[in-house]
Amino acid sequence: MNEVVNYLDIRHKIGTFTVINCEHRNWIWRLIGHTAVVYKCRITGQLMVLESTNKNFTTGNSGVQLTPLGLWLKNYPGKVFIRVPEFVNKPSNTDAKWNREEKAGQFVAQHLIAKTSYPDLRTWSGRFKVALSALDLKFRGKDLFTYKGDDEGIFCTMLVVQFYIYCGLMKPVIEAAECEPDDTRTHGFLERQLVDCAWSDEIRIK
Repeated sequence: MNEVVNYLDIRHKIGTFTVINCEHRNWIWRLIGHTAVVYKCRITGQLMVLESTNKNFTTGNSGVQLTPLGLWLKNYPGKVFIRVPEFVNKPSNTDAKWNREEKAGQFVAQHLIAKTSYPDLRTWSGRFKVALSALDLKFRGKDLFTYKGDDEGIFCTMLVVQFYIYCGLMKPVIEAAECEPDDTRTHGFLERQLVDCAWSDEIRIK
């Protein structure tokens, strides 16, 4: 059993790009999994959960949204793990930290202003978009289960991967819609796609 670390004891180590992995109390949702990421306000220092979800357990809202981390953590019904990124800042790239945080703010603003939705699970297209992310069958290097529908929504891991790519911390060759929650867990394949950073081992905070 993973030891639960008090969130307040390690709050100072948590910043933008910290990945959140969840194990829901309900076994069906636990099998599906959930991924989110932390966004830290550069002005107030407030830690926020950036996620795309069918239902936020604090607000009840759907789609891409921000929720204060402490409040989100209190209301999430299950186990919560974080993976804190460690960055590689080369001497010749002293503006790297500023650039990636500037891009993070731009990414968040764009999606909140656009009110980016979660895939519409009332339609077959929306359901297939989420389901096909978990089905991986490759033939001659190509995934045979690739979503080709017209649903414009973004699901949880898809959002986190797009966030990392936009900010230059993950290789842009990754197809975000093909990623699922297990891919950000320990030994998930997305660890190998990181650029100039690495994720810590999982730390359970609930």
